[in-house]
Amino acid sequence: MSLIKCKVCGNHISSKLKNCPYCDYPVQNKSSKLPIGYLIIILFIIFAIVININNTSKTEAVSKVNNTNKLAYELATINKGGYVSETDITITRFDYLLRSLENKTFESKSEIADMTVKCQKILREKYGIEMKLLSIMEDLNDSIPSGSKVKYAEIAGVYIQQIK
Repeated sequence: MSLIKCKVCGNHISSKLKNCPYCDYPVQNKSSKLPIGYLIIILFIIFAIVININNTSKTEAVSKVNNTNKLAYELATINKGGYVSETDITITRFDYLLRSLENKTFESKSEIADMTVKCQKILREKYGIEMKLLSIMEDLNDSIPSGSKVKYAEIAGVYIQQIK
């Protein structure tokens, strides 16, 4: 307990009192107020929680997509040049093309995706031709008749020769 001076009557009184016993003036007890440091800490914690909730929802959305079709999502991201919503139609389109091409070729979906990205890179770097992955994959899928089994790399090579 400490003694403080009443602002109105000037008498020394206990800091634990709510009112001055001499003049009944309310005593402003400094310990009853939150220090500014505590306020800053509380605001920082609230800010951190909000940021964490925001990041968690984005991570969950991407995780949902990765669980359903990670490869199609990655191709759609490359195709668009950045973040793609999990409801973006290009994911569905890439998924269809990967399944279709896997049935028409000897390669797996992963190999088809890798070769398509490589085809895009060759067109861009060697011939200066910019093409979207989706266009390349659709053109290659259209060029292979249904019911046939071919090597995807050979078809992609012929495609590059035709485009240049």
